[in-house]
Amino acid sequence: MTNRESDHPEQGVVENPLSPSQQDALWKVGMGLSDSEIAASNGISPETVRNYLATAVQRLVAHQFMAGYETGFTLGNRRGSSLYAAIVAAEHGLIPGIPVDEHRRQELEFLKRYVQHRNSHTTNP
Repeated sequence: MTNRESDHPEQGVVENPLSPSQQDALWKVGMGLSDSEIAASNGISPETVRNYLATAVQRLVAHQFMAGYETGFTLGNRRGSSLYAAIVAAEHGLIPGIPVDEHRRQELEFLKRYVQHRNSHTTNP
């Protein structure tokens, strides 16, 4: 995936900090695939997938796509962090959109609200 015009014209071209492998792994997480399924589809190990996802989250935080997101806060698990990163990356046009049915959309909206609520409590002592 290359840099592209943002969905928000006032922002202009968005510099994508993610490697193609990280983009692919995030998109597949957003589509509901497990680390093992992603690994099998790409001919790599599940550990490599976990490394791609962890680095993707770090890059999104470092480049302010996940501003206010605490890297130590993992929604109780690494999978939640990866899913949240996939949502953020799709919203910013860094990966293709994630088509979802109504149940999945509600799940993703809940996750976004949960992270925003958690961040508002951790950033305001």
